[in-house]
Amino acid sequence: MGQFGVGAQRIVERAFAGRHPWTPDPEQPDPLDEALQAWTARAVRAWIGALLDSGADLWLAHDRGVIYGAAPALLGPMEPNWTAQLRAAEALEVSDPLCGVDVLEEARGRALSRHQRWLWPVAQGQTHVMESMRIQPFSAFLGDNPI
Repeated sequence: MGQFGVGAQRIVERAFAGRHPWTPDPEQPDPLDEALQAWTARAVRAWIGALLDSGADLWLAHDRGVIYGAAPALLGPMEPNWTAQLRAAEALEVSDPLCGVDVLEEARGRALSRHQRWLWPVAQGQTHVMESMRIQPFSAFLGDNPI
């Protein structure tokens, strides 16, 4: 799920045949970026919805966030808002590959039997906040650990 937006961004950039389609001033709103973020959020919700509607016992592992730069970061105690879990001596530059979609919120009412986050250094200056969880279907819900 964390790669939906990246793939869509590459498609958009290829469609512009080498021209830079994004607003060059980072202080200005970028309508194309806003549209891409909105599309990504819809795609993530649709994907999660399809998985939940399948009735399967879901074991998900996905990118929850991306930290950019060389500042060292650690994960504190689990927090619903993943950025509140980050610990660092200086401000961190982060992005949300799920564009505001909270998987747990989308699956509320289902049984959550596992939930973990960890840091994965992918490249120099880029660390992914990974998340894994087990979400059980309604038929398996026994009343303990509901989301």
